[in-house]
Amino acid sequence: MKLWLRRAVLVIASSMILGSPGMAQAPDGTRVYTRIANWQIARPNWEAYTADLKKNTLPVLEKLLADGVITEYGLVSNAVHTPEGYTHSTWYCSRTLAGLEQALAALLAANEKLPATERRRGDTDFAGTKHSDSVASSRILGGRTTKITSGYLHLSIDQIQPGKGPAYDERYEKIIRPVLDPLFKSGAVTSFGIDTEYIHTAEPTLRMRWYVVPNGDGLDKVADANRAASQAQSAAEREKMAQASREILAQGAHRDELWQITAYASKY
Repeated sequence: MKLWLRRAVLVIASSMILGSPGMAQAPDGTRVYTRIANWQIARPNWEAYTADLKKNTLPVLEKLLADGVITEYGLVSNAVHTPEGYTHSTWYCSRTLAGLEQALAALLAANEKLPATERRRGDTDFAGTKHSDSVASSRILGGRTTKITSGYLHLSIDQIQPGKGPAYDERYEKIIRPVLDPLFKSGAVTSFGIDTEYIHTAEPTLRMRWYVVPNGDGLDKVADANRAASQAQSAAEREKMAQASREILAQGAHRDELWQITAYASKY
């Protein structure tokens, strides 16, 4: 999951998807906890940092997923850079907070076993100029057992007006979900859902809408579906939707993020 939670996913030419619309899927509305680590890594160290994640972090996450401690993990890099933004993010999900802590303990223990030279690099080249952690409550509205090594995660960050949480959820179900559901069923969208912070380090009114696609074609299909849904509305319907947005959302606060997947997997 960008952000604060910095949870996005990009395309790299080919994708390996172990999973299909017919495989195990998360029950609608499955709730999990997500722990996210965000880093701003100096540009000269990007390639080495990613290689280090693949070598030392990914095997730990894969074992945690296989053992059922976590339900999902992701390693991503930012595709649309900003001066103060994070460049890399790692996240993993569990059905329990205890599962998140067990996963964290496993990652820290694995780090302690690394050679001294690799640990020192983690404290220097890979320490980053900025770092933050987040813990979110995630509602998985579309999820399946899958594994990909490329693709995109698109993240939309909204700030809602006080007391508008139920109205925001209703708006999502009426406007956004009908676009994503068919794409999820066809496999064009790998997963999608909504996050809110569980441990509040940002505004409690933030909501994070996200979807993962296995390739750039998936991004186009989502954009085309959104465009078609808008064009199918009458002028009066579009104005009604715009008015609802003004009543629910904090104007001018919306942001989008796009991240490139290094590794992503989920198991349901």
